[in-house]
Amino acid sequence: MTTPTSPPKPTSTDRRTLLLGLLLMGAIAFALVALLALRSGTAGAVSTPRPTNTPNVGAGETITLIDPGREVRAFRLPSSAGGELALEDLRGKAVLLYFGYTHCPDFCPTTLAQFAAVRERLGDQAPQVQALLISVDPARDTPEVLAEYVSRFDPSFIGLQGSAEVLASIGPDYGLNASVPEDGATPAPDGAHAGHSSAAGEDSGYLVDHTVSSYLLDAEGRLRAIFSYGTPTDEIVQAVRVVLGGAGG
Repeated sequence: MTTPTSPPKPTSTDRRTLLLGLLLMGAIAFALVALLALRSGTAGAVSTPRPTNTPNVGAGETITLIDPGREVRAFRLPSSAGGELALEDLRGKAVLLYFGYTHCPDFCPTTLAQFAAVRERLGDQAPQVQALLISVDPARDTPEVLAEYVSRFDPSFIGLQGSAEVLASIGPDYGLNASVPEDGATPAPDGAHAGHSSAAGEDSGYLVDHTVSSYLLDAEGRLRAIFSYGTPTDEIVQAVRVVLGGAGG
């Protein structure tokens, strides 16, 4: 008669092997679940932080094309290039237009830098395009301040000192919203302007809420496109090329 024997007790090596196997199976299962989630579109999107200035009107990555072009109101404003500049003075050129101000910590410099990139990519066509910054903060943005500011981005850029009257007149053509604090010295929220100085080297003092879209006018001064903030540079270049091509036809 054979005496039954007890099964051998697992060793520490066996326990480690079993644990590693379980961990490997768990990792494979997690990877499969994640892959299925991505394919089905259920994986959570990673949010991208946006600049701090407000309001973020027109944010996104879209272009509103206007064909045929839409007539806009004429204006004449003090210019960083000296004297005054009227919209009609730019006939024959496409115009990249933005409403902003020199103390803007984020949207304005980003947009002007993009305008510079657009002109660079246009190559031989660049001289046919004029970039304009119309200030929504005329109290601080004198022609001299504007001249120093816009030249940082491109020597050809022109800044115009807006006025409440002109902005109110032409604003509806562009869906413009701009609001300067009533006391003109509201502290920047959460230190948004920490370390930020004006073109004249003074503390910025307050923020101005403003629309952040930019605009393309053709050689006849008609509004042809509205670019939401965040529109890829290549798409703006393409829109400008279309307008330039149509201008000579």
